[in-house]
Amino acid sequence: MLEREIKLLLDENAVRSVEVAGSPSTTYTILINGKTVKSARRETRRFAKLDTVAAFLLKLGVSNFSVAMTMNGEANTANASIDTTGQQDSVR
Repeated sequence: MLEREIKLLLDENAVRSVEVAGSPSTTYTILINGKTVKSARRETRRFAKLDTVAAFLLKLGVSNFSVAMTMNGEANTANASIDTTGQQDSVR
């Protein structure tokens, strides 16, 4: 899914889920409605840091997403919320 397609979905309030999958030792990818976010070259868009993922999503207008992270061989899931007021981000 390209950035322009994501913006269209957001404009139509058609985004059902935003999930980030990855590991601090590798990279993170974003899935929107189950589809992987792609670069302009139609390759899977990968992010080195979770902060970069959050900044990208905020730029698009997404402030809530779930994170599925593998750490020490164990899978963990959390919901994250980007505070658009400039305060600290929260994870639940």
